[in-house]
Amino acid sequence: MTTQTIAAPRSQPTAGDQAAVAFIPRRVAAAWEAKSAAAFADVFTDTGVLILPNAFAKGPDQIRPVMAAAFAGPFRDTRLTLLPVSIEFLSSTAALFVTEGTLATPDQDELAQGTGIRVSWLMVKQHGQWLVNAYHQ
Repeated sequence: MTTQTIAAPRSQPTAGDQAAVAFIPRRVAAAWEAKSAAAFADVFTDTGVLILPNAFAKGPDQIRPVMAAAFAGPFRDTRLTLLPVSIEFLSSTAALFVTEGTLATPDQDELAQGTGIRVSWLMVKQHGQWLVNAYHQ
């Protein structure tokens, strides 16, 4: 006997939820432009994880010093651009978002080979606010 499971239909996100989720990468890019580790960390949940090629941090209190060191060191003169590729609302309180863009230094053309990045974001709605629960670059 074969059992078939039928998934419950996903709820349609509101226009406000769509806009709020789409705005988070803009907040991250603005924090990057300002080299503000605090503003960068503020988009994460208390248990949100940041996964970069050479770093892992969990929660804003760990993310802040990781990004402060990165902004003072290897990311000091970099520009970050992020463009939406895909967004899927998994429920009324969770969304998977994929962006692509560039991470370039002032002397690089933004389209220089090797500067392209893709980021996957797991975003969750907590207490009426959308935040990042996982950022993986």
